[in-house]
Amino acid sequence: MLKLSKLADYALLILHTLAAQKQDGLTGNGLAEITGLPLPTVRKILTQLLEHKLVQSTPGSRGGYTLSKSTSAITLYAILNAIDGEWALTACFATKANPDNICVYENFCQLKHSWNIVNTWLMRMLSSISLEDMSSGLHQHDLNKLFAPAYEPIKDSIA
Repeated sequence: MLKLSKLADYALLILHTLAAQKQDGLTGNGLAEITGLPLPTVRKILTQLLEHKLVQSTPGSRGGYTLSKSTSAITLYAILNAIDGEWALTACFATKANPDNICVYENFCQLKHSWNIVNTWLMRMLSSISLEDMSSGLHQHDLNKLFAPAYEPIKDSIA
């Protein structure tokens, strides 16, 4: 099953919360209080987001965490990579980021080329969706045109 990790999901919630604060920074304690996430989890995620330059930290009594880029410049792909490491759909493509993740069938897999295309599409899709898009509900995103036939029957239930 293709599933987002809990930490990546929480990271998106933290970034969304920071975006809503506009210019005012939030402390780790403040983020934990607003999001309802445990403080150790918030700290762990903030450390990873700092390392990947998605947030910045300002020390001092008026300091806190803020986004280091605009919401339109932070993509789902960047968030996933920051939290879960290089992301790939199948083992044969995950080996580029993690050499220990070896697929024993890679040399004679007849679906590798097709999986490469699907993996590339998925990475491009994740790269095309920004934090701003997620915060606005994705109703106006260009991907809706591509997925319109599948989206139409359920759009009222997710609005």
